[in-house]
Amino acid sequence: MKFTFEDGMLCLFPKGRIDSTNAADFEQELTRMISEHPGAALVLDAAELDYISSAGLRVLLRQRKAQGEELTVRNVSPALYEIFEITGFTSLLNVEKALRFLSVAGLEQLGAGVHSTVYRLDGESILKVVKDMTLEAIRAEMQVSKKALFHGVPTAISYDVVRTEEGYGEVYELFRAGVLSAAVMAEPERREEYLDQFVAMYRQIHSVEIGEGELDSVRDRYLAAAEALAPLVSPEELTLVRRMIEAVPEGHSFIHGDFHMNNVMLQDGELLLIDVGEAGRGHPLFDFAQTEWAYLMATDYSPERCERVTGMSLEEARYVHKRLFPLYFGAAGDAAERKLAVVNGMAMLRRLLIPFLQNWNEASEAVCERLPGARQDFFPRINALCELIKSEF
Repeated sequence: MKFTFEDGMLCLFPKGRIDSTNAADFEQELTRMISEHPGAALVLDAAELDYISSAGLRVLLRQRKAQGEELTVRNVSPALYEIFEITGFTSLLNVEKALRFLSVAGLEQLGAGVHSTVYRLDGESILKVVKDMTLEAIRAEMQVSKKALFHGVPTAISYDVVRTEEGYGEVYELFRAGVLSAAVMAEPERREEYLDQFVAMYRQIHSVEIGEGELDSVRDRYLAAAEALAPLVSPEELTLVRRMIEAVPEGHSFIHGDFHMNNVMLQDGELLLIDVGEAGRGHPLFDFAQTEWAYLMATDYSPERCERVTGMSLEEARYVHKRLFPLYFGAAGDAAERKLAVVNGMAMLRRLLIPFLQNWNEASEAVCERLPGARQDFFPRINALCELIKSEF
């Protein structure tokens, strides 16, 4: 029997049938592999398993009891899943159905960003294909979406996960929906109306209170990223970074983590969030950091990159960026300038830490490339920014 062992997970790949004729041999081999990898999480990949009898199920049950931990059986075909369900084993084991395959060839593209593309699947649903998320991360995002909806956050709920030629995809039931950025591009005469709705949604999600332990603390994520930064900077620089994170007031608002028009769907005049994989709990300043950084990054580069990140032309993206935060704060003059200075500073903090926040490959190298700019334009401003945070937020 083939197997892999990686990151503390022992994954076995049984093939064909497990029944009374070979259950004993299967159990013997299973026991041997487990003994060779003590403490490993056990996963059976059933992609090539055609049938399992009661004898095979008893083997799994004995291993489940012996391990004292959850045993996962994944990539289970519909016929095989029926066996697990009828026998009640879906309540005893973690049994995951095999994902169906959907091709994106010929589908209408509604919008695209750096990490995902949204397609119209049919008249009633859309498909969001993610390029760099694991299946576990997608399922975790689905759970966050449910929690957000429970608290009144206007978010779309995906009801199925599929495989595509471009990566995993989430299917949403969204009637006549489109991406907000595409609506702005298609109807420029309505951009103020759409922008007002967008800002109202931003305020609305920040009015939602999230309890302790329901979602991760975004502040804690930033502090953990600062610890990862420690070997790359001087003690004085690390102290500055920590000081700025700790200057942000405690908060319990819902934080989307990647709020821009390319992550908002428009359905019959109502706005709905998608892409809540980075959602958490904290002060809105952490949301401002990502939104500001997304628009700064997009509008400082080529028109092609801007469209890929924001779904809009350079001109429209710059207009949204210019108007967004003054509308959110409802401030003008010096008061607006002080708040915007803090938002810009939070974006610089995000830029420095994002490789660690998002667990990039070769994150340290990416941060080292950004450090010269941070030492010139960001670190010297941190003490003043902390005072502004205290006075303005």
